[in-house]
This record gives sequence, C-alpha cells and structure tokens, in this order.
Amino acid sequence: MQSPVPFVKMHGAGNDFVVIDRRSAPAIEHVADFVIAVCNRRRGVGADGVLFLDPGEGDLDFRMRYYNRDGGEADLCGNGARCLAAFASARGLGAGGHVRFASPAGRHEATVRGGEVDLALGDVAAPEVGRAFDTDAGSVEGTLVTVGVPHVVIESPDVDALDLAAFAPALRSHRSLGAAGANVDVVTVTGPSSGRLRTFERGVEGETLACGTGAVATAAALVARGRATAPVHLSVASGDVLKVSFGESDGATLRAAILSGPVCVSFEGIYFGS
Repeated sequence: MQSPVPFVKMHGAGNDFVVIDRRSAPAIEHVADFVIAVCNRRRGVGADGVLFLDPGEGDLDFRMRYYNRDGGEADLCGNGARCLAAFASARGLGAGGHVRFASPAGRHEATVRGGEVDLALGDVAAPEVGRAFDTDAGSVEGTLVTVGVPHVVIESPDVDALDLAAFAPALRSHRSLGAAGANVDVVTVTGPSSGRLRTFERGVEGETLACGTGAVATAAALVARGRATAPVHLSVASGDVLKVSFGESDGATLRAAILSGPVCVSFEGIYFGS
C-alpha cells in the first residue's frame, strides 16, 4: 500500500500539475498507476500531469521527470518545467531565482521573477512547413515542430469556433507521425506578433488550458512561415498569455527559444490514495 505522499498543486497559465519532491517523499513503486490515480479529477487531486523533482548532479540544481495523466512519461513539458523551476527556487535550489536542471529532453535553465518564470529551451530545429495530413474530413495542411515533444501546428481563421475535440484526434494519432503521435496546436493570428492558441495534448487526450511546448512550437511555426515576428504573444485557453522569444536565426534553426508566463501555487496537501 502506498504511503501518504506530500504534494504541491501548481499551474502554469492554467496547465495544472501535482508536484512531488522525490528527495523527501516516500518511494512510489508503481509510478504509472500512481500518476493515473492522483490526476483523476474526481477520485484524486486532479491534474494534467505529475512533476517529480529528483536530485541534481554536478552543476545541475535538480532533475525533472514528467508524466502525463495517462501514466506515460514525456520527455518535456514547458509549463511543467516553469512550475518546477519555481517550486525548486522556493525550496532554496539555485541562486537568485536562477536554476539549472535537466529533463530527458536535455539541459535547461530558468529564471523565476515572482509569479513569472522564463524558461530557456535552447534551439528549435527548422519547422517542417506545408506538411499535408489526409483525414476522413479531407486534407489538412500543418507545420510539424519538435520542442522536446512533437507538435502539429494548424492555422485557423477562428480557433474559438473550432470543435477541437472532434478536429484534433485524427491529427494527434495520424499514421505518418508514428505510434506516439503528436500534440495538436490550432492558432488564429490576431496581430503581427500575437495569436489565440488552443492545444489538444497527447497523454491527456483532450484540450488543456495551456501548453508551453505547444506555445513555442506555434511561435516557431508562425515565424518560419512569415506569419508573425518574435517575440510572439499567445493567448491560451485559460485567458493567460505566454510569450515566446527567439535569438538570431540562421535561416534553418530558431535560436535560443525562451518561454515566459505566469505560474501559481494553488494549494499543498497529502495524497492518501483513492
């Protein structure tokens, strides 16, 4: 039987997580089962996923492990990384609000500025623009971008009018994307450096109120297609705004991506099981 586990509930722009410090928490033997149970919004705490803070090594302040609510591990979660950076900084890790950490996707740095966190995600490889996806409803053109995890970015004239739950699954599991599939981001351009974004996330298998890597992927797609100039401000489903900046590009790679936005602690508790 699982021992009670202390946790903190956090969200980044509405993308919500159960956060657990594994340096001090009881051992969790069956992680996937635990994640599914604790993320259940009726019988558990409720969340899009679970963030684990593991000890760092060398010059790393900590290591990040992230599990989607279906119990599957993902290489990276942008808003989750921002939340975990704030969590770690509040517990004395790093210096001056600056933390260095690693995920399965690589090394990262973040800066905590009160209720805002800037996450440095490094370079983003050239988006695959103009990729066609055939579906039962017809052909859909999108941009494939990988930001730790893969995203299909689609532009829509009115993202708010779209039935995302009906539209996205055919793309999320499209055969051309392999067995793992991809996240689906749908954006409406609202200005020269702004857009309205909704995301259907794999592992959650539904729409989330925000997606950090999705925001970066969307900004990269818009910049690559000449549809926006950085920094790109994206209003997400929660009503919050995520800002994506890039350094100088060499024409093939978008350099030094930075994801910025709000984070918040909702509450702390102890999970006894469901």
